[in-house]
Amino acid sequence: MHVPAPGGGRRRVRLVVDFGPASVVSAIYHWRIDDRLTPRAITTRLHGIPDPTLLPVDPTSGLPRPWAPAAVARVLANPVYTGATVWGRTRAGRPVPPDEWVICLGAHQPIIDGRTFHHAQLLAPPGAGIFSAQLPPWEFVDPPTDPGNTNGGQGPIT
Repeated sequence: MHVPAPGGGRRRVRLVVDFGPASVVSAIYHWRIDDRLTPRAITTRLHGIPDPTLLPVDPTSGLPRPWAPAAVARVLANPVYTGATVWGRTRAGRPVPPDEWVICLGAHQPIIDGRTFHHAQLLAPPGAGIFSAQLPPWEFVDPPTDPGNTNGGQGPIT
């Protein structure tokens, strides 16, 4: 769910964490880094989770669908889980190098820290890791507190 930030323009969005799916994202990074599992092996582990609310949702039908290695790889390559918001990943339907992305650090509550994200990128197959001078692992910070947010930043991410 997109949550408009107080005082922001109509395009400003702040995401908040849904702790069920966030625990799956955290586990995916843990299994990749600590257990050195591939996206395919992580998918096999995820299939052992019986809770259907922790499955990815098909954007077209809105129904849960099983985890696939490509979905796990997308999670591992997405800096949004560090609290960053990223624009400009594609131009005219073609991928743009990460150094050309527009990145807003600390835009929302992180699920993983920047060092964890960076470590996962180091384990990615050659040419698949997301590396950018805009994504130094030591510069990911907690988002600023938002006095207008009365629920303490808790709520769903979609």
